[in-house]
Amino acid sequence: LVQRERSHTYTATTWLDFTPSEGAQAGLVCYYDTKDFISLALVGAAGRSLRLDVCRRGEKTVAGEYPLVDAHGVYLRVQVDGLRRSFAYSYDGKRWLAAGVVENCTFLSDEGTPNWGFTGTMVGLYAVRGISGGALQADFDWFAHSWKV
Repeated sequence: LVQRERSHTYTATTWLDFTPSEGAQAGLVCYYDTKDFISLALVGAAGRSLRLDVCRRGEKTVAGEYPLVDAHGVYLRVQVDGLRRSFAYSYDGKRWLAAGVVENCTFLSDEGTPNWGFTGTMVGLYAVRGISGGALQADFDWFAHSWKV
């Protein structure tokens, strides 16, 4: 579930409760296409952790991974300022912990991709099952953004 960016300066935040199985993930995404995106997500690997993935031209790298200490939900946030995206998470919505910064997000735009022709960058929520099969339940309680014009 994504929404096209309306400004080059904004904050998007959500609250998520999710217990992922192996290979499953759910979270917040800055999205251009299937080969160009940045996601901050709860993932199921060896336990439950929060991971920042950066995918440029189909090549995905893990930019940060954080074990979660709270078994309940977590707040996820991205602050966008031009080409810079700063990601953070919080257990109470007040004290935010840095989850990573991507300084130059040109790859999320028409001009930054080799075969451009899409219509713009989006921000939103996602959940994927991965290799586990079966049903997937990710509880996004709400999604909020503040566009600055």
